[in-house]
Amino acid sequence: MDVFRSFVIVFFIFSIPCSSYAQGFSKRFNEANYFFQQKKYDEVLTYLQSGNKFFKSENPEIIFLSAASHYYLNNLEAAEKEFISLLKEKSSHQVEAFLFLGQIRFHQQDFTNASSYLKSYLKAISPSHPNRNEVRNVIRNCATGLELQYKSPLAIVENLGRQINTPGDEFAPFWNPLYQNNIYFTSAKRTSETNDPPQTDLFFSSKENGIWQKPKSFNPILNSPKQETGLGFNTSGQVLYYFRGNNLFQGAIFTDTLKKSGKFKINPYLTSLNLISAHTPPHFVSDTLIIFASSSLGGQGGLDLFKTIKRNGLWTKPENLGSDVNSSYDENFPFLAPDGTTLYFSSNNPELSIGGYDIFKTSINKSGPIVNLGLPVNSTADDTHFSAGRDGITAYFASNRKTGFGARDLFTAYFFSPLNEMNSSGYSQGIAFKDNLSSDYYEFKSILLNGAEHPLESDYKPYFNAVIPILNDNPNIKLFISGYPHKDLSFSDGMKYNLNLLTDIHRFFSRASVNTRQITYSTACSSLFEKGNQGFSFRFSGELPMNIALNTTPLFEGENGNILSDSICFKWLLKEILFTDLQNIDLDEFKNIESLRIELNPVENKLMVYGGLFSSFKLAQWTNNQHHQIVAFLDGEKLSKEKATELISSYPVLSDYINQ
Repeated sequence: MDVFRSFVIVFFIFSIPCSSYAQGFSKRFNEANYFFQQKKYDEVLTYLQSGNKFFKSENPEIIFLSAASHYYLNNLEAAEKEFISLLKEKSSHQVEAFLFLGQIRFHQQDFTNASSYLKSYLKAISPSHPNRNEVRNVIRNCATGLELQYKSPLAIVENLGRQINTPGDEFAPFWNPLYQNNIYFTSAKRTSETNDPPQTDLFFSSKENGIWQKPKSFNPILNSPKQETGLGFNTSGQVLYYFRGNNLFQGAIFTDTLKKSGKFKINPYLTSLNLISAHTPPHFVSDTLIIFASSSLGGQGGLDLFKTIKRNGLWTKPENLGSDVNSSYDENFPFLAPDGTTLYFSSNNPELSIGGYDIFKTSINKSGPIVNLGLPVNSTADDTHFSAGRDGITAYFASNRKTGFGARDLFTAYFFSPLNEMNSSGYSQGIAFKDNLSSDYYEFKSILLNGAEHPLESDYKPYFNAVIPILNDNPNIKLFISGYPHKDLSFSDGMKYNLNLLTDIHRFFSRASVNTRQITYSTACSSLFEKGNQGFSFRFSGELPMNIALNTTPLFEGENGNILSDSICFKWLLKEILFTDLQNIDLDEFKNIESLRIELNPVENKLMVYGGLFSSFKLAQWTNNQHHQIVAFLDGEKLSKEKATELISSYPVLSDYINQ
């Protein structure tokens, strides 16, 4: 409906001032009209009321300005009364009154009378009038509304109330999988002090005893003087994705790693998306799948929905979701359910919509109908940012319907029948670890040993059992198991003991028929490791399916510094050691090597000893006095020359490595 609104505002800006000047209206009226052009409708009404002694209340210009202000303030009854009084006027005001009365009845879901008013408006305007096509679309919306009015509703819908919603703009609600009683959203507070666009910031609120608490702002480091808009959390609930820009039309994506200590780690998130806009927010289905809207990549027309997949550390070329989803109108605000098939999105296709953007449901893996969620989930206004919870009953969305408190409000929908696509039983079986309760995601905490216990003979044994079905069912996932030695042992003894334990872990997975080439075993030393006498940690990479959430916790801050996620790094290959008996290997020669990593390759009976950590081949070569072989890594995995050649267009720093 924004396009229609712009036509109406243009009419007021140009037609009313001209008319007022022609009739010699006072300076006071022109000032009231100026407030209207600034969209300060409260001030318009106050100004007109205070100027009653200057104006004749029956003057059509005054009535028109007052009625339109009431309309934009969602005072539909007052607006309707004043517009009806203008129908007796044989002027342009009568014509525009038809338009507004049609809109008022439309928003009241009186589709029959709305169509009648709008058809009268079309008869009165010229064939070339700029409003004509848009009004025709609203009449088509009325036909859809009449059809859906008689269908059984799917849900009960409630406004989240004044505790959450303000006279400003609240939109983009989303969940955290760890805290289902919280709601996260973006808010732009309305202000009359300046004509500048209001600043958008991120907020969250908790529901306690069924009541939403007063929203709280995120950390001030995150809510900067720029425009921020929330995009969602990753599947583990510990990484926040959000938009930041000088305006809402162009900016960048950032991630915020939330930690209980209160520390914030903010990083830019690099994707293949060229233009990032808060008006076309990408949906992060998982760490390896993004669905987004774009009008610049071709397709059916308007905004189309695309997907991009992360493979081998790189995002693929965006793929259009096709004509089964996209139309010649706008498709936007995607949300993919955990079943990986059911897609929710908003579209303003007038052949399917009640009005503006409606929320629809379809399947992206097979041909099927696009289903309008119907009344009362959808309305005659824009209904967007749909996001369902894991309970399968509750969903949030944003809407600028005329019953709201501000520009857009947040609403919740309670579905009568559970949404099966949200059912956690659709997740792969396994063991999850969060407060000792089963859940629909896997959480692997780091392992701390006392130096005497064995990780496979302790309470941590279920962790290794849980890994088996994950790796067997998902051959594109890689698992990194990193060990840190007992701090009281000598360097060589500590590293050997860790390598022995890693060998035992390898045997465990071999007996379980796991493809052990999916697993990388390594041990290292770090002065930062002080939490325990001995430790192991898990880390996953590769193509993570959208229906699995894998969360891992590090042993200490900066633990994975030798594995630069989504980046190329270079290390020296210090030595390649064949072994049959670890006790006969002397590792003390590597004691003082910076960023030392000893990788165990039990299949080939080898130890690969790496040192150094460099962002480019030239840096690694510059300090390579011993002429060690330089090896490139991507996301912790060693790159062959063949693979590096394949990736050189995306990572130019590999060119020197290939040519060495």
